[in-house]
Amino acid sequence: MVECIRRHTWSSWILPAIFAGGFIIVALACRQLSPVVVTVVPITVEPRLVTVEVPYEVTRMITKKQRITQEVTRQTVVEIIQTVEVTRLVPVTLTPFPPSPLPLPTTTPSPTTQLSQGNRLNVPRTLHTATILADGRVLIIGGYTAPNTDTASIEIYNPTDRTFRLSGSLRDARHDHSATHLLDGRVLVIAGYAGYWLSNAELYDPSANVTTRTLPIYSHGVEHTATRLNDGRVLVIAGATRSGSPGPDDRVENFDPRTNNWQRAAPHVDIEGSHTATVLTDGRVLVAGGNADPSIYNPSNDTWQPAGELFTDRWEPMAVQLFDGRVLLAGGRLRTEERVIQSVEIYDPANDTWRQAASTSQPHYRGTMTLLSDGRVLVAGGSRLLDNA
Repeated sequence: MVECIRRHTWSSWILPAIFAGGFIIVALACRQLSPVVVTVVPITVEPRLVTVEVPYEVTRMITKKQRITQEVTRQTVVEIIQTVEVTRLVPVTLTPFPPSPLPLPTTTPSPTTQLSQGNRLNVPRTLHTATILADGRVLIIGGYTAPNTDTASIEIYNPTDRTFRLSGSLRDARHDHSATHLLDGRVLVIAGYAGYWLSNAELYDPSANVTTRTLPIYSHGVEHTATRLNDGRVLVIAGATRSGSPGPDDRVENFDPRTNNWQRAAPHVDIEGSHTATVLTDGRVLVAGGNADPSIYNPSNDTWQPAGELFTDRWEPMAVQLFDGRVLLAGGRLRTEERVIQSVEIYDPANDTWRQAASTSQPHYRGTMTLLSDGRVLVAGGSRLLDNA
């Protein structure tokens, strides 16, 4: 016998926006061989690949889940219809999976897309950071301006009118630092180099144009990673703080923006920097590359666990999380010899394994890797030779 219910739209099931301010509304119909209708109503400018899991019963003993994926934009209201044999609908819990790990462009460039020239920076610089703010503007911080010369200046790029505007400065000039956008809108700038390895950090508030110093527990210098966790804290791992072969460095700490305090975290054995740190779908952090074997940090219980072995040991590779939750690791330089590489590996957290993938068309060292809205990955810039790095 088939139980039928009237079709409803449950407004109480509107999820707050983890997709940059969007909403997901689900309407379900119940009849034999009836369509399960998922209506996705976004209010975000950027496209998002939205996945929901809709549980339903095919018998009174078995419950199944239908995973439905669709890319949506502000201009589109999408109804995704999957026909299944339904005897009775069960209470539905919407589970977005996986969230997009990176901000996505509003359009997918075609092969004929031309790059347009914007205005010039007020201060020419390299080895700076560029951080996207919540309103879409880009914060340019610090950098190297001339031989033995660093800058503390800050500029904000406005993509609406394509202009750069000076916006205060750091307390200390630096390059090769990290800059992490916090959930409260501030930007945490950590360490770097300015004729010596820096051990301090600064908090910049773009809304008030105010910079304050903060002192980490450890010195992180250059080639550390600063990764924002799902709970808003920032995980800071290792770093190079002296010339030559620094040897193993296990320092790890968290910055909590709610209290502005630093907290020691479980040490990572034998790591010294030049690695990548990528937040996985479940909130854990995959650390790969550099001096140590891959490992995963669990912020819920402050523990590390092994994460397989790379096919190629590499320093300063590039990493990006794919839509399906796997992590792509590419390029860098060999740990055993001075050579830039083009090999690519993929980590699958579902079975804790690495596999080799197609190599890039040329070696990339200190380039960038960006996930596009269609699932492809753009690898850009960097150097093919260490002498040009």
